[in-house]
Amino acid sequence: MLIHLSRLPDVIADGRTCKENGRTYWQDIPEFSFWFSEEALHVHAIHDIDLGNCPLTWQQQAQRYKAANTFAALYLSALTPSITHEWKSIQRITRDTLTQALEVEIVSYSQIRRAGIYIPAAAQWLLHSAPLIWEFCKRKCLCSGDMEERDWIGGSDGSEALWQGEDGFRVERWVFWKERFADVARLKRKGFAGRVIDDVVMCARDAGKMMGAVEQEDAFALDGLAMVFDGDGASS
Repeated sequence: MLIHLSRLPDVIADGRTCKENGRTYWQDIPEFSFWFSEEALHVHAIHDIDLGNCPLTWQQQAQRYKAANTFAALYLSALTPSITHEWKSIQRITRDTLTQALEVEIVSYSQIRRAGIYIPAAAQWLLHSAPLIWEFCKRKCLCSGDMEERDWIGGSDGSEALWQGEDGFRVERWVFWKERFADVARLKRKGFAGRVIDDVVMCARDAGKMMGAVEQEDAFALDGLAMVFDGDGASS
C-alpha cells in the first residue's frame, strides 16, 4: 500500500506542491519512517516490563517488535532508491536494529531476556532483505568515515558497544554481525531463560544461513561458521 501511495500524483494546494519537512506528498511518503520508528519500534526496558511499568508483557513486547521489524524488512525490500528520504531512513532503521541486537553483550539474565526481544527481530532483516543489506555494506552506505559513537547500547539492559569500527554499513561490519549471530547460535540453555535461548539460537541460525547464502552468491564466505548455523556449534 505504501509503495502504491508513493506513486500517486503530487498533492497540489494553491498552485504549490504540498510538502512536510521537505518531503513531497505522496512520492516521499512524508514522516512515515519517523513515526513508525517512534511508535512501532519503541522497546521498553526489561526492568520496566518486569515491574509492570509499561502496558506490555515481555511476550507481547517481543511479538510486537518482531512483527514491526518483519514489516519494515519487507518494506525495505519493496522500496526503491528513487524514494530518497524514505530509502535512507529505512537504511538507518536497519543499521540501528542490527546494532541494538548484535553489538551488545548477551551474558546476564536481563541481557538474555533483552536478546529474546532483539535477536528474533534483527533476524527478520536478514531473512527478508539480506541481499540489500549486503549491497549496503559493499557500497559503504551511511558511512562518513568517522568512528561509531555508541559508548553504551541497550540502556540498563545493554553493555558497552562491541563494535569499535567506523560508522555506517561496511563489509567488516557485516562480518562482525555474522560472527555475533554465530556467538548467539552457540548459547547454552540457562535455567528459566531456556526457552528464550532456544528461540534466539534458532533465529540466529536462520539469519546466519541467509547471510552465508548471500555471500556464496557473491563468492565471499567466512570459513568455519556454516556448521554453527547448521546446529553443530550449539547444544541444548
